[in-house]
Amino acid sequence: EEDEWIDQGENLIIHREPREATPYQPRVIVAPKNFPLLRPRDYGISDAETDGDAKTLYNKIMTSAELLETKNPLQKKGLLFTLSTPKPRHRTHSSWGSSDWNAIWASNFGDPYRKDRRMPWVGEEEMDIHPDDAMNLGINDGDYVWVDADPADRPYIGVKEGDPFYEVSRLMIRARYNNALPKGMLIIIHGLAGATHRTIKAQKVNEDGSSMTDTGYTSSVRFGSQQSVVRGYLQPTQMTESLVHK
Repeated sequence: EEDEWIDQGENLIIHREPREATPYQPRVIVAPKNFPLLRPRDYGISDAETDGDAKTLYNKIMTSAELLETKNPLQKKGLLFTLSTPKPRHRTHSSWGSSDWNAIWASNFGDPYRKDRRMPWVGEEEMDIHPDDAMNLGINDGDYVWVDADPADRPYIGVKEGDPFYEVSRLMIRARYNNALPKGMLIIIHGLAGATHRTIKAQKVNEDGSSMTDTGYTSSVRFGSQQSVVRGYLQPTQMTESLVHK
C-alpha cells in the first residue's frame, strides 16, 4: 500500500539483485511484461549506469529469459568477477574470530608454527576462485593477490597510490583453488580481521614479520579488509517512513 513500495515495484514479492551481486544487469525486476500489479516508476536510470546509489532506482522489468541475455555494465570497467561474502558457522560477530585455534582450523593455510613467514598470523583469510579463472590470470593456488573493486568508491572515494590510507586499505589476500565455484565467482568468508596502521607497522618491525601489534590485535590479511571490496547500497524500501508510521 505504501507509495515507496509501489514506485519500486516491490509491492509484491519479487526477485531482483543488488548492484554488484550478479554478472547480469543488476536491479532488474524479474516478472512478466505488463503485469498489472507491478507499476514501478521510471526514474530515467540508464542500462549503462554504474553509480551505486543511482542504480538502486533502476526499475526495469524483464523476464528471466531477457535478463540472462544481459551483462552487468560494471564488466566494461574490467570488473569481471562476482564476489560473495558468506558468513561462517563459528565466528560471525563473535570473539571466536580472534582465537588462534579458530584461525588455524578455519583456514586451509593454518599453521600453529607459522613456517611460512608471509602469513600475517597462525591462520589467514583466503579467497576461493575457480582454478580455470585463476590460471587465466596467472594465479597459483596459495598465491597472495591484490583484490580491487569499483575504483569509483573503493577502497575509498578518491583513492590514489601513495595516500596515507592506501597501504592499509587495499586488500591483499591468499588465493585458494575451489572447483566447486562457478567460473566468474569469488568467495571471501565474512568476518575477517582487517589490517590497521598498527598491523602494517608490526609486519615491518616484528622479527618474525607477523602482524601482531603491541596491543595484541592481529589482522588475518596482510593489507586491507573485506570492506575494501564491498559496499552498502541504499534500498529505498528500507528507508520509508510511511510504513513505520502506519
